[in-house]
Amino acid sequence: MIFERIAPEQHDTLDGVPEPSETPRLVGHGQAAAM
Repeated sequence: MIFERIAPEQHDTLDGVPEPSETPRLVGHGQAAAM
C-alpha cells in the first residue's frame, strides 16, 4: 500500500511525466533497491 501512496504523490510533484505507467515502475524499483 505504501508503494501506491508514494506513486501518486510523485506524479503530482513531477510536472511533466510522460506516462504514469513508467513512473510507478521506476518508483517500485527504487523502493525495492532501498529495501
